[in-house]
Amino acid sequence: MAQLVSAWASGAAAAGDHPHDAAWLYRWHLGWLVGHRFLILTYRGRRTGRRLQTVLEVMLWDPTTQESVVVSAYGPRAGWYLSIRSQRALRVQTGRLDYRPRQRLLEADEAAGIAAAYCRQHRLAAWLAPHVLHWIGAANADRSAAAGELLASLPMVAFRPSGESKVDDLDEEGESNPGSTGSSR
Repeated sequence: MAQLVSAWASGAAAAGDHPHDAAWLYRWHLGWLVGHRFLILTYRGRRTGRRLQTVLEVMLWDPTTQESVVVSAYGPRAGWYLSIRSQRALRVQTGRLDYRPRQRLLEADEAAGIAAAYCRQHRLAAWLAPHVLHWIGAANADRSAAAGELLASLPMVAFRPSGESKVDDLDEEGESNPGSTGSSR
């Protein structure tokens, strides 16, 4: 069952911001069903200023630091990636975690190590990666390329809890609201 949910959610993640994507799992507080294999990223659109969300597959989850590493399948031109480069992400939900993130862009050598580990741990996904990335029109998606090299060539971002404020303490504009009582999850 988990593989079926995972396969469906990965297809939704690749499809982008469609209303039938896996975001409903998180809206209904069911993100724990897919564990830390996916996350939902809330960010502010760089052009519209609106709060937007997208579901991303997690390439690496570190339970010690609670850090999730994701890849921008559409390369450096993906909307969410461009937006978080101009202003930091507002919220990350993964598994049962819901937090205001601290983010960092990964260097090429760290990305290569993570891509290699991902390919070892997820052989089927690694085998499919070049085909799926080519099918969605991702940047430089050569179907004959090795999955590890292809994934390592795409931008990767790491998110971890910042400890700044509870997510419930954010108002609609994503700004801190010190008067809010909030609740921790």
